[in-house]
Amino acid sequence: MAPKNGLHLIESLETGEQRVSSSVFVEHKHVNILSNDLAVQIVGKLAQSKACAMDLSRDLNQHEQKIYYYLRKLEEAGVVKKVGTERRFGMIAKLYSAVSPIVAIKLYEDGIITSGDGSKNPHLNKLLSPFVENGKLNSKIIIGDTYPHGKYNKPDLFSLFLIDFFLTLGGRINNLSTQSYEIDVFIKKGELEENNIILIGNNMSNTIIESINDKIPVHFTDHETIKSKITNKEYNDPRIGIIIKCDSPFNKNKKMLLIGGTTCRSMRAANMALISRLKEISDPDSNFNIIVEGLDTNGDGIIDDAKILEHNNL
Repeated sequence: MAPKNGLHLIESLETGEQRVSSSVFVEHKHVNILSNDLAVQIVGKLAQSKACAMDLSRDLNQHEQKIYYYLRKLEEAGVVKKVGTERRFGMIAKLYSAVSPIVAIKLYEDGIITSGDGSKNPHLNKLLSPFVENGKLNSKIIIGDTYPHGKYNKPDLFSLFLIDFFLTLGGRINNLSTQSYEIDVFIKKGELEENNIILIGNNMSNTIIESINDKIPVHFTDHETIKSKITNKEYNDPRIGIIIKCDSPFNKNKKMLLIGGTTCRSMRAANMALISRLKEISDPDSNFNIIVEGLDTNGDGIIDDAKILEHNNL
């Protein structure tokens, strides 16, 4: 069973940082499986690394057939998924992985349904041109690898915000698949030169951003702050995010859109600016760099709005 997209859970930590987790929807008829201790242990093991029933049987000291039973139930619930196969002792073993640390259960239908017709929003049209054209993605969206990598040996913690960005794309794209984004360590130089590009993250989490960090008007410093080359101001607040639209450093005939920040809070600030300050961001119709500050307007510890600190045309 393919997992259904759920919600985002944002936890406020004692350090003052926030931890963002995605969730997966589980139908009520599958909830009982999650009350079983062994099933939860299996999910915990698969969250650490992919494994087959034989591996889990050995690690958890349980009969392999019992493991198979719970794997099947967890897969039906959408909590684990098959991610590949391996040959073991002349046989093909199925490998599984956990889908998400959080599950969500819908008890009844409610909520606001939107038309999703982003094509009628002129401000969104300006922002996304030429990255989206005629209902098709006309760019490469590049995120960082979730494993430690690059100069700073850091994992990408911002991929979850790719979902928020896709929501911003709205009805502008007719068919948006998971193949629409690329991982920084796998993208080829030719792809960077031949395409418009959308970059998500920062120089530590995304090696493509690191490769152009000295070429962009707002750059990331080695001590995890953001500095504007235009005003020479340096920002160290973890709620500060950036949005840059300019000619691509890899090909002046192509465009680049960078949505970044040093923390999960700053990435949320940038995303909130795309939602609540879209008119200010998209006008005038030109290349620009914007520095935004996230706001917690209702005092619940979650950024729900943003204000623009700098808006510079390029």
